[in-house]
Amino acid sequence: GAYPFYQESLENYPLKLLEVINHTIDVDLTSLFHIDSNKLDKLKKIYIELMQSADLLYSLRGGSGMRAVNKPDKLLLNNPNLFQVLCANPNTGSLRESFFVSQLSYQHQVHYHDQGDFLVNDQYIF
Repeated sequence: GAYPFYQESLENYPLKLLEVINHTIDVDLTSLFHIDSNKLDKLKKIYIELMQSADLLYSLRGGSGMRAVNKPDKLLLNNPNLFQVLCANPNTGSLRESFFVSQLSYQHQVHYHDQGDFLVNDQYIF
């Protein structure tokens, strides 16, 4: 198959596949398309911001100060229906989280929380 390490260890397959994706983005694409590797992090942030503006992603951050400015603590698809198209076997937990955030973020502030999943309106931990 395209990813022969699947047969090596089913348990390690997702991690190995993630390594391939990261290598493709960080090394292969920068080389093929002459992207300055020093600007790759900024480019990733721009893509995430654009996908968030297009209502494809939620970018959740927790804390304040520099932590809130740095990379997101959690990325979620904006709508649980997107999982059906983008994921062969959507994770039930991710579907729940996506639904929760999509419903509450309409009228509330939702942030990532270390001791729970989410902090709503800086008051309620879920």
